[in-house]
Amino acid sequence: MSSRINRRTFLGSATAASLAWRLMAQRPKPRVGCQANGFVTRTSNFESLLPVLQTIASLGYAGFECNNHLVQSEFGNPVDARRKIQATGLEFIGMHMSMSEADAGLEVISAGGAALGCHNIVMSGEGLSATGTFTPQALAEKAARLER
Repeated sequence: MSSRINRRTFLGSATAASLAWRLMAQRPKPRVGCQANGFVTRTSNFESLLPVLQTIASLGYAGFECNNHLVQSEFGNPVDARRKIQATGLEFIGMHMSMSEADAGLEVISAGGAALGCHNIVMSGEGLSATGTFTPQALAEKAARLER
């Protein structure tokens, strides 16, 4: 049995292979964000966050994530604060908060963050176990807190 192909089949296959390579090469690279807490002192000061955002942008990151305490002071003035964040060219990927803060005011903190352009909330808090193991009941209780 001969494995010959005609010119039309060869040219069609070569063209398809060339286009596939180009499409694969043009896939967008993942956009990477940076956690601002690695740069910021542990103060709840929005003004101290702004130069950190400039540093993060200068390092080539696409966005940032920070503790809600760094932006909470701006919830009453979201237009100006959002403008300052946008001026850095960074996307406000998310802010994190503890489970106890969520129990006390998740809606207020979420709405305040959203007004500043924040896309996500990251929950942190006490683990299920100091040893890293947990019971199904402990997991169910923690999940129930998140679903409320």
